[in-house]
Amino acid sequence: SAINATSKANPIKGKEVNADWERGYNKILDKYLGIPPHEFSYNKRTYTPISFAKEVLKFNPDDYIYLTSFTHHPYYKPFILELPDNFSNGGYYNLPLNELTEAVAGAIKMGYTVTWDADVSNNGFNAKMGFALHLSPETGKRLAESTDDIVEENYDAAKRQRLFENLTTQDDHLMHIIGTEKSKDGKTFFIVKNSWGNTVGPYNGFIHVSEAYFAINTVSIVLPKAALSKSLLDKLMVR
Repeated sequence: SAINATSKANPIKGKEVNADWERGYNKILDKYLGIPPHEFSYNKRTYTPISFAKEVLKFNPDDYIYLTSFTHHPYYKPFILELPDNFSNGGYYNLPLNELTEAVAGAIKMGYTVTWDADVSNNGFNAKMGFALHLSPETGKRLAESTDDIVEENYDAAKRQRLFENLTTQDDHLMHIIGTEKSKDGKTFFIVKNSWGNTVGPYNGFIHVSEAYFAINTVSIVLPKAALSKSLLDKLMVR
């Protein structure tokens, strides 16, 4: 199962996560980033970090939804994603694979952006070329230059599940999906903002991710609830 499989990748296998892990984590942040202020001034008003997020940034975590797609849990229900990094036991709503892809494309079309958690160590993710493509190992080794019309491997939910359970697909990296574009042949790519610097690759740090790569290598996404259709929100029983 995915639960048993992911435990094999945990470097602290056999040890329980310290119940006081969050305090230690915050101490590391305080050491390297500085202790966050309890209050600060902005435009002649005093705010706390929480009041600033609510009143100025208008950020409400309840406005967002966490989505994924795996076959070992029922669709349209939330479940705790079984990953070593999911220390907080975060719940993710489970969608069929095609609906997960459609949710991202729909959000982008409406002007929203999407947080993308994905595997970037698998064959086909090439930041230097500016592309992420779902390629066979042989094709990936021969690929000498960026191309958008190369034939990619077939994919489906069963293949995605198998790669997740055998630890090929893991939660390597978080990125930011900001748009879409099409190749001359009509293939759709997601435009992804990476965090490895604007000098990496031919697109100033941006990467063009094919739908096939997204489908196989996505671990989870976060997007605004407002980006989802009413019918999908009704299926998920989300308000």
